[in-house]
Amino acid sequence: MLPFHPGEFFDATLCYPAPRMLGTVEHLLGLWPLYALVRLAVPDVISAYHVLTLTVFILCALAMAILVIRWTGDALAGAVAGAIYAFAPVRLTCWAWMHVLVTFCFPLLLLAIEGVLWGRPLVGILLLGLLLVSQVVLTVYGAAFAAVTMLVFTAAYVLGLGRPRPWRRLALLPLAAVATLPLLLVLFHVYESAVVFPADEPLGAALGRQAASLFALDPLASLAELGERFARVAGLVRQAPGPGDAVLPLDAGRLALVLAPIGIWSLLRAGDRRDRSRALGIGALVVVGLALAVGPGFVPVPFGAIPLPIVWLAELPVFAWLRSPERYVLVALVGLAAAAGPGFARLLRGRSLVTRLAAVAIVLALLRWDAGPFPLSPVSPMSEPSTVVRELAERGDGAPVLDWPVLLPPATAARRTLEAAAYWQPTTLCFTGTYPWPWLAFAEQMAAARTPEAFTALVERAGIGWILVHKGEWEFPGSFAAAASATLVQEDGSHALFARPGGQDRRGQAGRQGEIRSVRLAVALPPAVRPGARVEAQVEIVNPASVPWPGAGNLVRLRTGWRTAGGEGLLAVTDPARLALLARLPSHWARALRTSDVVPDHEVALDRELAARGRTTIVVAAAAPSRSGRYRFVAGLVAAAGVPLSLADGGTERAEEMDVVEAGAPGR
Repeated sequence: MLPFHPGEFFDATLCYPAPRMLGTVEHLLGLWPLYALVRLAVPDVISAYHVLTLTVFILCALAMAILVIRWTGDALAGAVAGAIYAFAPVRLTCWAWMHVLVTFCFPLLLLAIEGVLWGRPLVGILLLGLLLVSQVVLTVYGAAFAAVTMLVFTAAYVLGLGRPRPWRRLALLPLAAVATLPLLLVLFHVYESAVVFPADEPLGAALGRQAASLFALDPLASLAELGERFARVAGLVRQAPGPGDAVLPLDAGRLALVLAPIGIWSLLRAGDRRDRSRALGIGALVVVGLALAVGPGFVPVPFGAIPLPIVWLAELPVFAWLRSPERYVLVALVGLAAAAGPGFARLLRGRSLVTRLAAVAIVLALLRWDAGPFPLSPVSPMSEPSTVVRELAERGDGAPVLDWPVLLPPATAARRTLEAAAYWQPTTLCFTGTYPWPWLAFAEQMAAARTPEAFTALVERAGIGWILVHKGEWEFPGSFAAAASATLVQEDGSHALFARPGGQDRRGQAGRQGEIRSVRLAVALPPAVRPGARVEAQVEIVNPASVPWPGAGNLVRLRTGWRTAGGEGLLAVTDPARLALLARLPSHWARALRTSDVVPDHEVALDRELAARGRTTIVVAAAAPSRSGRYRFVAGLVAAAGVPLSLADGGTERAEEMDVVEAGAPGR
């Protein structure tokens, strides 16, 4: 299916009715063959996943060991470097995120690049192309980090060669990237059809994603805060995300910080062009990786402010969509581990085998001590499918399944998603880091359905053919089943299975709202008010149609908020130092932050229908802006997942102006 119908393949089964669901998450396609082999020996899916995770750690260690052994000829140095690379504190912190750990191609990429520049170029290009294709197939994050690793290492390596430089061999390197083009075209097509990125999406949204981390990363952080962030990713300090939380190391390990400088120094002292280039290449990886891991921010200088490296990187596709910048420590880890191997070899050069083995044992013990506590949450193996689930697997026939309830806590949703593999039907179960908006729209509408008519409209629009109820949680009303013509097929102690006619996969359509006719809005405000005073705005909604609005199963919210006279959002930044930094930023990034770091609008859910030709008035209480001036109060309507609705008289919002004046000052 993948070569001929990639779109259908990426539809997957979870998060129905979102299309191309597998294109919104890390696909991990390259691990599927390895996971299949593990499943042959470990039937339980959870236990098999844990074995796969351990296998990935071992592959990373072997890859780094191969690199260091090729560079030093020292197997024990390779073992030390492999252990540092595979079991670094940042990797143990991120052990639950498989897509972050799959970096075993990185050390081999360095070998392949060196093979093109020094060895047999044809073999080197083929190896490099194979590794690049493998990394693209493995993970999106890994492919992005691999691109950074290759570019930084190659640039520094060539710079270290001095003259004459092998320009002809260097020109062969882009040929390896050609091997990834067909795969990249398929993936970009799938991702583009799965994730809707507005064409005019502000850069501020990209900065917001880059700031999403285990810690709060403020793009307008002070120099002291930026220094603290650097100390954290470099391993100089370790801290918890919040009070009472466990300490989360986000660094490559203090042992690597000690051994890596010794290794780089020993390579530079060797005097050989190749060793000098290796030293510069891995050193550049350390510097660039740590600089990117600091996250978004701006360094003030007398003439303005200099954006940190990740702000520049956020200008590029793919990189702008990545979160958790501390994961760029993995790029620095490649350089640190590759340098730690030669550092260990230099310290133990000329020592006896017993001494060297003892040193390896000490390194491993220090590595484990440095990583700190490694808490594991026990997860029970998967139980056998119940009789109801087996019935669904036998009779499902590809019809979508409404897994009731739809909205679940993350831990429950994760386990239910695994359990859903037992019947392998399109299911409304969803567990991922970034939820696709068609599923969000459907889930919001389903959670808001309070009447049998609204429920029936939703399941008919979604083409639901089966309703799998998990007992003991959110009760499934009998009136919902009756209205949707759902018949009880089978029941046991934990599940109840209902079948309804007309089940059909309508992925890509079912998540959208039903037709919502346009209405008119009117906003009434007092002409003037004092700064910070309470304001009551009257928003009138008029339904000009001859049918009720918004219609059964449709979810609509009233969104209101303040704007400046020019239509911009009010800045949430109030600290004078941060405002001063914002004023000094280059216009491109200042404009981006001004469109993202604003006071959020207020939303009110409309919980009843408006009769034909009817009208209603909603009173919205809001605090006036804290500074004097002329402002606009805007009101608009949004559907599920925040999709703006058009109004009958054009546009998507109505606005009224108001003066905010000091006491005794006349309004305009």
